[in-house]
Amino acid sequence: KLTSLPPVLFGKMPKLTVLSLSQNDLSTLPPGIFSPLSNVKKLDLSNNNFASLSPEYFEGPEKLTELNLQNNQIKSLDADVFGKLQSLVTLKLDHNDLQTLPEDIFEPLIKQGGFTSVKTLCTVTVI
Repeated sequence: KLTSLPPVLFGKMPKLTVLSLSQNDLSTLPPGIFSPLSNVKKLDLSNNNFASLSPEYFEGPEKLTELNLQNNQIKSLDADVFGKLQSLVTLKLDHNDLQTLPEDIFEPLIKQGGFTSVKTLCTVTVI
């Protein structure tokens, strides 16, 4: 099981379209790790140990349509965490420790037009 990733891991993989890093022990990622992956459409970070996410993680994958963050330990999300994901259509967040969300967290995604679903949030208080 992976516990960390080197910052330049995906530097030579610009044609990659699907990436699964699920079922590991990742709790953090190097800033901009996905920057070279401009063609990734599906990113699976489920079943890891993320408690928080940085907007810097998601710089680069302009064509990302599906992001799976299920089964982590995410407690809260910053309002701008998904702001750069202009093509995101599906976001899976179930089975996390989310208790509150900023009121406008999904606003940038909705404005971009393609965003259609958040898979099972359970009960979350919007602040």
